[in-house]
Parts: sequence; structure tokens; C-alpha cells
Amino acid sequence: MTQQNQGNSPAAMAVVDIALAKAAASATTVAAGQSQDVGARLGIEFFPWSNIKTFHEDNGQDLLAAGEIDVVMEYNGDIAQVMKEDDDLNFVVPKEGAMRQSDTLAIPKGAPHPENALKFINFILDAKTGEEITKTILYPSPNAAAVALMPTSYKDNPVIFPPADLMAKCEYPRYLGPEFTRLLDEAMTRLRAA
Repeated sequence: MTQQNQGNSPAAMAVVDIALAKAAASATTVAAGQSQDVGARLGIEFFPWSNIKTFHEDNGQDLLAAGEIDVVMEYNGDIAQVMKEDDDLNFVVPKEGAMRQSDTLAIPKGAPHPENALKFINFILDAKTGEEITKTILYPSPNAAAVALMPTSYKDNPVIFPPADLMAKCEYPRYLGPEFTRLLDEAMTRLRAA
């Protein structure tokens, strides 16, 4: 098993979410005081950490495809990509749910060329461009015009679009403040050192 190595990132939050699910809690509702216990669970009690080969960068799907690992915690689009090459692979959302993730296109305040940024965003949101991007990355697209151009094999793919009952158990991470961030960073540091 591997897990992404990105500090206080969505991947770190996903590891915390697993520990919280085991503790019947939620990362978006846990109080900062409770997160100290979660950190202890992550580092010591929660899992047989000797079974973890690596905290990978963004190459978990490659390790899986190469047969170097049997299980990986990875984004669904990355797994959908390698499943095209190996039909023996599968993607599972835990029955407790998982963390949702979204990408954003934004123009920072004070950007030197906001008109160019807007042109780029409009280019990315074009239906045909979105279709080409979606064909390549196999992530769920928020671009309805692009999705409309995609084949049924994409639209009905449960790896790309997990069933609604599972998605209802998934939640977006929230920023829980500097104290929770500090505790999360400390927990992940202990976990990686274990």
C-alpha cells in the first residue's frame, strides 16, 4: 500500500479521514483537541504500518501497474487510466466514504494579465477542449458540455463516477484553522517516521 507524500495536502487529509472514520468522526467536524488523539492513532494504533511500502509522490498508479504494490490510495482518474491497460485492477471507495476533491481555475487578485488568464479559462472550458482533456485524464469533468461529447463508457464508468450512495458518504475537506493544520502536520510527520 502507498499513500501520497504531500505534507498537509488533500492526501494527508485523506489519511486523517481514514483514522477519523475508524474513530466514527469526521475531519470537517472534529475539534482540534480531538485531533491529537487521531494523530496518535495514525502513528501507532490504527494500522500495521509495516505493510506500507512508501508514501509515494504522484506515481501510485505507476507502482500499481508495474506490480510493485498490490494496493494504492490514489485518485480515481489515475486508477481509471491504468485500468485501461490492465483489466485485473479495480477501484474501491470505502463503505465509510472518502474525501472529495475538486480542481479550480481562478485569476488571482492583482494578476498582471487577467485578460489572458480569462482567455485561457475560456479555452479550457470549451466543450471540445474539455472533451480532449477528459479523454486523456479520465477524471470526472464538471464541464457538462464536454461530458455530453464523451462516450457512454465514460459517462457510465463507476470508477470515474462512483454510485450516488457512496458519494453521499464523501465530503470535501475544509480548512480547520492553524491549530488543526499544525496537529495534522505533526501527525503526518510521526506517521512517515514510523
